Amino acid sequence: MGPHGHQGLITISVSDGHWRCTATYKGTSMKFKGDVPVEVIGELTLHGVTKTVGGPVEVRKAGSGLRVKASFPVNLPDFNIPEPRYLGVGVKNTVQVEVTFTTAQ
Repeated sequence: MGPHGHQGLITISVSDGHWRCTATYKGTSMKFKGDVPVEVIGELTLHGVTKTVGGPVEVRKAGSGLRVKASFPVNLPDFNIPEPRYLGVGVKNTVQVEVTFTTAQ
């Protein structure tokens, strides 16, 4: 990581009523445009599989902390997750994961 790098570990549990899983994301680097972070890259562990993911990030001041909003695509078959189906109809294998959180300093 460069001088602006930040490493964090985020663990979330997801349930849609049919299945439940725990996802862990570990930030490994950020890309900057000047001093402004524009992309976050990290390792996502989901369904027992770890893959590198990345996507756009917005970081803004929020009180005494920071508000972070990031998103990245996840291709479900890459994580050994069966092809999603709804009422017998297949849907996209790629989902867009969006994460928003506020830090306290």
